[in-house]
Amino acid sequence: MATHTDAVRPNLEFYRKQAKDLLKAARSGDASALHRLPRQSPRLAETGDPRNDGKTPALHDAQLTIAREQGFSSWPRFRAFIGQSALDFHGLVAAFIEAAVSDLRQAEVSETGSACNRNWRRLRRSP
Repeated sequence: MATHTDAVRPNLEFYRKQAKDLLKAARSGDASALHRLPRQSPRLAETGDPRNDGKTPALHDAQLTIAREQGFSSWPRFRAFIGQSALDFHGLVAAFIEAAVSDLRQAEVSETGSACNRNWRRLRRSP
């Protein structure tokens, strides 16, 4: 279950920065970061506090933590999902634009057809 949903649309750069910030906070001794990392990273979870066992948190630990907090089992799976989401977003935008242009074309044809019908009726009535 996602616990940190700050981004509206998945953005890989946003989450990369989040992982780097988490790592920086953990290395500076931030209690929240030191609590988050062992909960998600098996390598750091063995003893609980990475400061006491000589295991320094690494970027891959922070990335795994971010991915798992978003509901994914690994950073590569999370990264793939974000990439796919970006592709889908662009596809949806393209489909929306195509539908809007299609509606405009239909309205244009309809208006042209109505104008032609009115002109045809006028011509038929005139002697």
